[in-house]
Amino acid sequence: DFCLSRGLGDVYKRQRLLQEDIMKKHVVIIGAGAGGASVAAEARRQDPALSILLLEKGGNVSTAA
Repeated sequence: DFCLSRGLGDVYKRQRLLQEDIMKKHVVIIGAGAGGASVAAEARRQDPALSILLLEKGGNVSTAA
């Protein structure tokens, strides 16, 4: 049996990690100008665990403090 050979602790730990990954918050910001970069920086300050994707169609990407 898989549970007995690996131990129930390993099974529960893996299940918990999968659930945490599913529940992780994701944000997509379209536009990497000053506004988009500022929003990304503020979102990171508010929630350091947040997954942020910043999209820009052009070649110029702004930075924010």
